[in-house]
Amino acid sequence: MSAARAVARSPAQVLVGDWFAEIDALDPWVRPCQGAVIRQWPRARQSMLDFLDAWGETAVGLGWTDVRLFGVHRLAAMDRVDSCGGAAFCFPTVVEAMDAHHIHYANGLVHRGMTNPADSIPLWEFVRSARARAG
Repeated sequence: MSAARAVARSPAQVLVGDWFAEIDALDPWVRPCQGAVIRQWPRARQSMLDFLDAWGETAVGLGWTDVRLFGVHRLAAMDRVDSCGGAAFCFPTVVEAMDAHHIHYANGLVHRGMTNPADSIPLWEFVRSARARAG
């Protein structure tokens, strides 16, 4: 085993890597769900990947989960903005700061959480379940 492969990754790095892989696997040219605008989706997807690069480990350390960051409503997807995660709305701005309860964007907006996170699932799970229903 090479020394590079033997380098241990922290649990936060592993989790962020898993989330990155899930977002990266979403087709940038196929609208993932209702509420996502197809002409903005490629940049929105890239913004989520950029968020993970810049803030992923910090977010995990602060207790943010896949649902709190990338959640969409399990039935209405992004049409229910109150059920969407904070990183799902990075585009067209970037994250400026975050704490355990808020994400502050460079444009002055603040994500203060979801009204009912139990109604949400990670975006990639929504996409998989929609594909399964479509057959």
